[in-house]
Amino acid sequence: MEKYLREAIEEYERNMERGQSFYMDASILMDIEEYYEKTGREYDAERLMRFAERLHPDNEDVLIVKALRLKNMGKWTEAIDIVDKIPNQQNREVVLFWDECDIAEGRADIPALRLEKMLTRNLTVEDYDWFLDVSEIYMDYGYYSYAVKFLEKIPKNYVFNGRVEELLSEAYLQYKNYDKSIEHAENQINAAPYDAISWTQLAEIQRGVGKYSDCINSCDYALAIDEDNSQAMSMKIFAMFALGQINEGIELGLEYAKKVPNNYSIPMYVGEQLYSLSRYTEASVPLRTALRNCPIDNPDRARIVNDVAYLSARMQFPRSSAEVIMTLCANGISICDAYLQKAEMFFETGYRDLAVGATRQMAHIPQLEDKDYVRIAQLLYQNECFNEAVDISSLAITKLDGASKGGIIFAIAKELKLPTKIIGIGEKIDDITEFNGQDFVSAIFD
Repeated sequence: MEKYLREAIEEYERNMERGQSFYMDASILMDIEEYYEKTGREYDAERLMRFAERLHPDNEDVLIVKALRLKNMGKWTEAIDIVDKIPNQQNREVVLFWDECDIAEGRADIPALRLEKMLTRNLTVEDYDWFLDVSEIYMDYGYYSYAVKFLEKIPKNYVFNGRVEELLSEAYLQYKNYDKSIEHAENQINAAPYDAISWTQLAEIQRGVGKYSDCINSCDYALAIDEDNSQAMSMKIFAMFALGQINEGIELGLEYAKKVPNNYSIPMYVGEQLYSLSRYTEASVPLRTALRNCPIDNPDRARIVNDVAYLSARMQFPRSSAEVIMTLCANGISICDAYLQKAEMFFETGYRDLAVGATRQMAHIPQLEDKDYVRIAQLLYQNECFNEAVDISSLAITKLDGASKGGIIFAIAKELKLPTKIIGIGEKIDDITEFNGQDFVSAIFD
């Protein structure tokens, strides 16, 4: 942090704490706001903006930052209304705002036309700044070809070339052009060889393309620069497992987990490896630690929930296993899918009766869709126990060939007083399909 910014923050926070009136330039306040944003101090940033708006209600910098904050919250209409009223529409940040607006609306060619006009003249550092800023917006919205087009025009001696190489590496990774992606990641490292983040990004690409030995080497460089880099350690352990260095990876993971007790990915990897080796008791602590540490809204949580549920079943705790797996609903998984996963888990772990019970519970969910009955039937068919679940709330006919072209449906439905939901029209699992009464009757009379 620059000295001037540190002193400005101290002065601002001291005056705010005292509750006394004071004055600060708008540009300084916006620098402090940017610092709060980058460091995750959202409450402080919001409070500062309220103060800045009272002190400088018509200042362009304040209005633009206010609009950008609204845009980031998805309030585009309010943001556009503010920017549209700014007198100086040639302000750099205003132009970038309208560029993003066009790109967000699917008119990515409009900012590109403006940048292409610059290519007809001798390019300046200011032009390269435009190429970089607009390319970052293109990257955010997935327009990688536009980003690459303009980033490739920036020379290697550009002051922010490290960022350019980072974006090019990411763009080529999205194109699955792994050699070019790695090339630009290495260029980024050459520009800043002691940047642990750059080494970590290279390792992530190498892991993604299966170059596990190279990934470990890059992680080692990152860890030599920053020994507390948990992302690099996680990838190194993952790569060791991928190379078959199981025991070494487990030992390293357990050791490092003590240094980062709030990390979830390292105990997750270690626990999964121990589980795969049937070392269930040893797997219990790291997997349950991973479940505790993983945020509820993290995509990996569903994976860890499944890990812990299966582990509990293997350790002869089926009740706990069932309770854990149903928490998948908190991660956006439907109740039907949760029941189906529970049934699959119990079939895999040898609890046949509990698996059938889970399908019965699923079958009695109100307003169950026909496709869900098909999924139940397929699962039971695969595990050769359909007859054990004949008391589900509808009828499935698994074979329609034979006498009367399937007319047996009428007799069975009358006897059991159940609607027919699914039918089997062949001998394979994929031949199970939803029952359509009108089509069925028409087929009988054809």
